[in-house]
Amino acid sequence: MLSVRALHVAYGQREVLRGVDLDVAPGDVVGLVGPNGGGKTTLLRAITRVVPSKGRVSIGGDDVTSLNARELARRVAVVPQDPTLPVGFTALEVVVMGRTPH
Repeated sequence: MLSVRALHVAYGQREVLRGVDLDVAPGDVVGLVGPNGGGKTTLLRAITRVVPSKGRVSIGGDDVTSLNARELARRVAVVPQDPTLPVGFTALEVVVMGRTPH
């Protein structure tokens, strides 16, 4: 289960997420929909600790701040819309990269 409580993210003085609460049960499929600049990517980045945040994010009951990078990567994967990859990787090689933490 993914649980997000009172999540806040700011870039400098600009607050982009304020008080976000979210619960996702195992097996649920969730779509983040909203306008450009609405905070969808920032939410994913905060959940995966790519950007600093305030509040609580837990996965499987464990606070993400207590997980090392490898354990977090075993539990959460994000595929960006426009990944930046060096030229020359095949689709299979990109998929296999996702198994690195395992």
